[in-house]
This record gives sequence, structure tokens and C-alpha cells, in this order.
Amino acid sequence: VVACFILTSAVCLADAVKDITVLSTTDIHAFLSNQDVARLGSILSEERLKDSEAILVDCGDTVIGTYPGYSSRGMIGIQYLNDLKYDFWTPGNHEFDRGLPLLQGQIAAFRGKTLMANINLKQAGADVAPFSVIERKGLAIAVIGLSYPTLNRFYYADEDFTLFDLEPTMKKVMPEVKRAKPDIIILVSHFSINNSQKLQRIVEEYPEINLIVAGHTHKVINRKI
Repeated sequence: VVACFILTSAVCLADAVKDITVLSTTDIHAFLSNQDVARLGSILSEERLKDSEAILVDCGDTVIGTYPGYSSRGMIGIQYLNDLKYDFWTPGNHEFDRGLPLLQGQIAAFRGKTLMANINLKQAGADVAPFSVIERKGLAIAVIGLSYPTLNRFYYADEDFTLFDLEPTMKKVMPEVKRAKPDIIILVSHFSINNSQKLQRIVEEYPEINLIVAGHTHKVINRKI
């Protein structure tokens, strides 16, 4: 499954309106044949011609799901993210399928920024942040990452990583984000309104979040949150 959402957020300044383009994919599950990558690469190239400063994010479940994904130890997905120059990646639940050492190698190989605010990897040296600030068109844009909230149902979380509940995570992270004084706040999550009412409560508690891009359910949600 390849989903590409093109979203525009307008920010009103004293003397100008600036359009910020966010391109998002999710739940690709290593369906990355040459034809698939060429088709998606063509779409992204076309959008980047329209806006060379577009932000590109992936919401997870990217590297595992096909034989090429398993046989390459997930690296075919990382190569795809690197070749198409993704800015941010929030791993999903299936990124944990083959264990933390493998995920750590994938994170190390990814040239963008891996974001997971609600997970603390106990393996030393993992280059993971709760959020990151990127500049586009003179605007500071904070991007927060939330991975799948119930990983402990499937994996031995206490052994390899610590999983934090979503709402306490946001309560801790949002003051740090606000201190960075971003013009725009984007939340990238590997779960959606369909499988967690916590996201609805986060939306209500933090109206300063301008945009949410999400995955996991393999469904398009045709309603406004």
C-alpha cells in the first residue's frame, strides 16, 4: 500500500502568506519494486518542482512486509527513504518485528531524522529524537513523532525499550516544542483517530498543532478532526 497525501498549511505573517507543502507516505511495507519506486519518485519529483522546499515524512511500517524487505533486513526500505530524500521517519510497529539491533542499524543508515517521542530505545547510540525543528521559507517548523502506542502487547518492551503513554508524552514534549518557538507544529504518528481516542484528546488539548499526518490503519479517513 502506498499512500501519498499532499497537504498545504497557510501561515499568515504581517506582510505575507507562505504556503508550506508537506508530503507524507505511510504503511508501504517494503512494497518497493522498481516500478513502485519509479512511480512514487515521479510523483514526489513533480511536487518538488512545484515547491522545492516541501517537507517529506514517512509515518512508519516502511521496511518490513515483503520478501525483499525481509531478505534485505529492512535496508531496501531505508534505501528508498534515502534515495527519495525523506526529511523525517517515524517507525511503526512492524519496524520492531526483527528486534532492536536490526532497527538500530536501520536508524543509523537513514540520512534523515528519526522521530519517536513515546519510545526510549535502551540500546546506546540510537539517533532518535522526540521532535526536530526544520526551516522552510524562513519559517521554523517543529515536527513531533509518535510511534505505535501499544507495542508492549507484541514485544518485550521492558527488555529493549521503554514505551510511554501518549498523553503524558505530549505533556512532557509540548513545553520543549514551544520553547523552540516554531511557527508551525506538525505531528507525525503511526496510529490514527480510528484506533486511539487518545489522538482525539491530544488534538483537543493542543490546538496549536497545525497538522497531523498518520498511518497504521490502511484506511483513508474522510472526515475532519
